[in-house]
Amino acid sequence: MTERNPRHYKPKPTMSELSEKELLSMADCSVLLGVTVNTVRRFIHSRRLLSINLGYRTVRIRRCDFDMFLAANNDVG
Repeated sequence: MTERNPRHYKPKPTMSELSEKELLSMADCSVLLGVTVNTVRRFIHSRRLLSINLGYRTVRIRRCDFDMFLAANNDVG
């Protein structure tokens, strides 16, 4: 098995780190929900999860929008 290149390796954030963030990335949401990033993209595309586009490839989800999504979709995550 090959080792990861430390320059490109980014450790996954812990749950406590994610609970403090006000803006979540799609990767953060996927960790919190226990789904893939593509599933989070589908939630955003179907407008089930509201997001903010901050640039060409930068998408963030506000914590309050994420919490409302969780409250409305108890079966996810």
